[in-house]
Amino acid sequence: MRPVTLAIFILGLLLGPGYFLYTKYLTGTAAGTYPLTRTARGFEPLVLRLPPEMSPVRLILRLSAQHGPSFGGATPRNRYRATVLSGGATAAETPIDLASNTVESSFQEFGHVLATLDVGQASEYRLQIEETAEPGMQVTGASVEVRRNVGEPDMRVVWAGVAMLAVAVAGLVFAR
Repeated sequence: MRPVTLAIFILGLLLGPGYFLYTKYLTGTAAGTYPLTRTARGFEPLVLRLPPEMSPVRLILRLSAQHGPSFGGATPRNRYRATVLSGGATAAETPIDLASNTVESSFQEFGHVLATLDVGQASEYRLQIEETAEPGMQVTGASVEVRRNVGEPDMRVVWAGVAMLAVAVAGLVFAR
């Protein structure tokens, strides 16, 4: 690989997926982690009291799961729907699809952004996470991380990184 192509590739990785993942999962300050308790069809609701000085607030699901071998050829997965309610109204709703990366017995750790909330005034938020399909993995632990004063990725930077990755790959293909 030529040094210029390698430099463009590395810069593309940093600006594209690296920057996106950094802003989604690591910006802001951790304000707390709250364990979730399993129920027959998901998790017990979690009530959070959020003041406006924390805004914007990001809720991140951290889930650990394990599974035995999958003989059907499909990777095991768990599907949920997360709903954030404030004052009886839906503040955010998102589907969650957590898929294993193997059909063999495995232990998996997942992180999934549930919602980013703009908190205008002190309010109570209720987070509900419900199963939407029969789980393929056994949950061994789950919690919600609350991050305060988070940032959102500038998608122009992300797409510039993706374009740089495409240029580097094209450079590799046509250099031969």
